Amino acid sequence: MKEYFSHDYDATGDEKIIRLLRDKGPAGYGIFWMLVEMLYKAGGSIPKDYSLLAYEMRTDSDSIKNICEDFGLFQEINDRIQSPSVDRRLQDRAEKSQKAQAAASIRWSGGASAMRPHSVCNATGRVSRKKRKEEERRREYVPPLTPPPGGDFDQFWEQYPKKSGKGAALKAWKKAKPPLATCLATLDWQKHSNQWTRDHGQFIPMPATWLNQSRWLDEPDGRISTAKNPVQTHEAASTTNQAEISRIFHDRVIKAGKCAFCGKKLNGLDVCDCKQYLEALDAECRKLYK
Repeated sequence: MKEYFSHDYDATGDEKIIRLLRDKGPAGYGIFWMLVEMLYKAGGSIPKDYSLLAYEMRTDSDSIKNICEDFGLFQEINDRIQSPSVDRRLQDRAEKSQKAQAAASIRWSGGASAMRPHSVCNATGRVSRKKRKEEERRREYVPPLTPPPGGDFDQFWEQYPKKSGKGAALKAWKKAKPPLATCLATLDWQKHSNQWTRDHGQFIPMPATWLNQSRWLDEPDGRISTAKNPVQTHEAASTTNQAEISRIFHDRVIKAGKCAFCGKKLNGLDVCDCKQYLEALDAECRKLYK
């Protein structure tokens, strides 16, 4: 009569098996299950003879030794190889067998009054097996090795003007562990600095470089970018003092709906494109932004 043992369908999700597959590949995984089969056949332990085991499996003894000793899948007791998981399941099998024998003895010894209906016994057995399986899955559950990123880094990434190399940036963030508030405050003035606004942001460092160089510790040198287009400077300043920008528009630049320099008609907050207008607006905006 053939005997069987349970083979978990999600065995490859176990952390120890993941390391085994990483280092030894499918061949190592096959050797592991051959060793498990041998343990079941031998009642839970086999001699620690790597040469003999290698001969039986048609592989090399170093691989057998490595799999037995380096991944926590087996243990050595008195020069014999054992597995806690196999021992536990063999014990469960033995207990079930003893209970079945006891029930059979009651059934055939005339103690019918002590016997439960056959259907009740089967139902109870199914419930017990289901509970045992659930407990084994809970014990063997391995949480995700790499939880998804989030939190402070996401806020930093949202504010950083150059969206390149996110993976490297996340790695640098985890290594540096910078204070988020300081990073955001530094980025607020760096995004308007001469270096970062020159040549369409060509000189903005990669996010990972910024983190690896601890650039959140930089201090402003007072040279805030004037931006080649004065309207851009006006837009930056407007985020900090909209009321003052409106006063500049209406009281100093716009006169009766016309540009004070070239006479061009303007509606509302329209921007004139004459050279004198742009230069005057740029000068006022830079003064306010400081």
